[in-house]
Amino acid sequence: MFQGSLFPENALELVVRNELKSSNGDHEELAIQILEQSHTKESSNPLLDCRRLVITYRTSNDPRHARTLDVCYVIRPEEDDDENIPPEPGRRKLRRFYDKELDFYSDVMPRLRPHVAPPGFCPELLMHDRDGFCMFFENPERRGFRRVVKQTWSTSKIHAIAKTMARFQAAAWLTDRVRGGRPLHEDHPWLLRRRSSNEEAEIRGMNRQIRFIERIARDELRKSPKWIRRVIMGGYRLVRDWPDADGRLQMTLSHGRTWCSEILFRVNLEPVAWFRDWNMVRYAPLTLDLVQFVYIRCDRNTRLYALHQIIKAYHEELERCLLRGGVPQEDVPSREAIRKEFDELRLAGLHYAALYVPTTAIGYGALLRQTADNNAQELLEKLNRLHAADHAKLLEHYRLDEAYQGRINELVLEIVRYGEEEHEAREREAKEREERRQWRLFKRLRVWVEDTILPRRR
Repeated sequence: MFQGSLFPENALELVVRNELKSSNGDHEELAIQILEQSHTKESSNPLLDCRRLVITYRTSNDPRHARTLDVCYVIRPEEDDDENIPPEPGRRKLRRFYDKELDFYSDVMPRLRPHVAPPGFCPELLMHDRDGFCMFFENPERRGFRRVVKQTWSTSKIHAIAKTMARFQAAAWLTDRVRGGRPLHEDHPWLLRRRSSNEEAEIRGMNRQIRFIERIARDELRKSPKWIRRVIMGGYRLVRDWPDADGRLQMTLSHGRTWCSEILFRVNLEPVAWFRDWNMVRYAPLTLDLVQFVYIRCDRNTRLYALHQIIKAYHEELERCLLRGGVPQEDVPSREAIRKEFDELRLAGLHYAALYVPTTAIGYGALLRQTADNNAQELLEKLNRLHAADHAKLLEHYRLDEAYQGRINELVLEIVRYGEEEHEAREREAKEREERRQWRLFKRLRVWVEDTILPRRR
């Protein structure tokens, strides 16, 4: 492991050679002298401790001139690192990224790359070191991308995010297509989220958020919490049991983390978005990413008045990428089919919102005001404590932060309304079934009377 974020010269030389490989055919024969390395926090997101590394070096074919290489890197802490153990003196504790993110970049991304339509959907991985658990990325700023951490987005940025989802999923769709319809999860089983054998444990993990939503409904909004658990658990089972058949749109890779990812924007006449945090990629329904983003990061008014345009932006980009990849027009999903699947997954959207909005809706600004020197570790600990907190802690924040209170109230009322509407629909269906049953009984009785009683009277 690299102490204090300082890399040994042989590691830096590998990074430089990797960069020279694309422009210099005899790079292996060049001698490289590392002059300096400088490190700065590259991300504006206080929870994403990705760092910027500037390497100053000379090569033997041009020894008089110093050159610089500007990259980003993320280091995983050592196996014995623990949140309760303080870091060694002089050593920073960096963001923990999961093995699956490294697997995505090293195993899956090379398969997708030939089918990625410009302007892409993520920064490029330059090299990785599995033994050191280190990943080096291109610096997105070199392509004009800037990091923006916000709780809400403008309409143009929401459309840019939807288009990025479409580019990623089109690349995955095309990759499966050129493999003869054989999905990538056959080679990489971790991409397929299998049904858990211990559903009770997963449900116990949801109970804290469910009880918080129920408490807000009952104590703060004076609404019945009767159907809340049924709605949230219904969304969980909907995604878990989603069939990849029965005439539905084909399942494809899902980013899975659009609800909390750091999103990079390049703002020209029309914004372009890139995503970070690819450690939750799984096969899922085509529109599930869009559903998660819309329900978790967009308020209800945005969904009511802008959803049609969001789906239109998503579909147009998906269609462009698939046609560019050689998919016949008749095989491209229609906008109506995408909207139909989106509506079918509405219950899943409420499920994800109930699980994550109580934490993600807590503004970084509000927490940073309570945090000394914008300390990322302290901020992360605050968020983790709130996520695992008893209801009193979350309610305290709920009553102090007016914006948070409004977002939670909106979510709770929507879940309550959905539960009531679903209950009324079930009652109507039951009533209609009973009426049909009685009508069938009446018809059988009438036939019996006409065939048996009336002939006797005649």
